Amino acid sequence: MIRVAMLMMAAALTFGAIAPGVALAMDQAGRSKMHFDMMDKNKDGGVDLAEYKKMMGPNADAAFAATDADGNGVISLEELTAYEAAHGGHGGHQ
Repeated sequence: MIRVAMLMMAAALTFGAIAPGVALAMDQAGRSKMHFDMMDKNKDGGVDLAEYKKMMGPNADAAFAATDADGNGVISLEELTAYEAAHGGHGGHQ
């Protein structure tokens, strides 16, 4: 039974459909880290506009710019965490 529950949670872990129990048990920093890791496809420690658009859709330019606080063209984990904390946990996808 535990294995089934774990498989169901793993299957539900997508950016738009987080298992409710997981989201409630995880603090904001944990959720932001999970979102960041999902977006940082090349695992270089930053999310560029192309990676962001793959997760958020082709019209995500304004949300990317709002999240990229220092304007360097790359979203850091710290920037995403700050943005999500200020916007109710939503990394530019409200």
